[in-house]
Amino acid sequence: MSLILWNALKLYLFKGYFHNTQLNMIPKLHYISQGNSHKSHLDNIQNACANGAELIVLDIQNSSEKKFLKTAKQARDITAHFQTRLIINAHIIK
Repeated sequence: MSLILWNALKLYLFKGYFHNTQLNMIPKLHYISQGNSHKSHLDNIQNACANGAELIVLDIQNSSEKKFLKTAKQARDITAHFQTRLIINAHIIK
């Protein structure tokens, strides 16, 4: 494949796919969870959703798998209620 054809293909793919998908865009109002406990993470996620956050990142560090999964399910329930996207970032201690 010639270099010109390759560059044209990359430009087409970049403009045609990446610029037209919302998956590539981070919403203006998003929230990365924080707190001293799992409950405070969930309370803060609830507040962020109630105030219009479009994307939530659950970011709990140094947690057991069982406790993290329970919190993640609760966060999923909260964000589903508000129709907010949820990204789960796991840092599990074994």
